[in-house]
Amino acid sequence: MTEQLKIPLKIIRLRIIKEAYDLVMSSRNLRLTISEREQAAIIYKTLRGKSGNFSLKSAFLT
Repeated sequence: MTEQLKIPLKIIRLRIIKEAYDLVMSSRNLRLTISEREQAAIIYKTLRGKSGNFSLKSAFLT
């Protein structure tokens, strides 16, 4: 599309760097507490279908 519109743009793919808890490094994630990071990892894994044999309800009640 950028070629069709003659927009001088070059897209450079870079690898994604992840932190502990399998979260992507970002300025927003740096603001999370350890507990919030653990919960975010559970949500991510659940949405991706890699949650194992636990439920979100029990994970957030700890």
